[in-house]
Amino acid sequence: AEYMGILNFPSVVAVMYYDRTGVNLVDTDEDGVEEEEGWIQWFCSLPEHEFFCEVDEDYIKDNFNLHGLRGRVRNYDKALEMILSPDPPDEDELTDTNFLEIYRDATDLYGLIHSRFIITPRGVQAMREKLQRSQ
Repeated sequence: AEYMGILNFPSVVAVMYYDRTGVNLVDTDEDGVEEEEGWIQWFCSLPEHEFFCEVDEDYIKDNFNLHGLRGRVRNYDKALEMILSPDPPDEDELTDTNFLEIYRDATDLYGLIHSRFIITPRGVQAMREKLQRSQ
């Protein structure tokens, strides 16, 4: 695959690679093999998101941990659904204005959830491990 550049959208940065089938958004490991990732993993791996750790889905699915957030995020239900999506966005979604509106709300919601998660014992451990890996 040949590196083509970076796509910049409001709050979205994606690396583009070209192969025989066209332009694809992919995440590769050190061996160049595509990895399966969900929205959370994709979001946390974006440039300038190095201070986000992956919040456990069980934590996000527990309504107690989300108390009071519904009123702070416009498209709360759709944003939560996006965060819990098992698939990262594809290139068509990254050009859809409706998707980008929900994406902005999802990033806000994930930030609020993340700020609560990292003060829990599991969150402290996740941040510690992420920072140790980056050193």
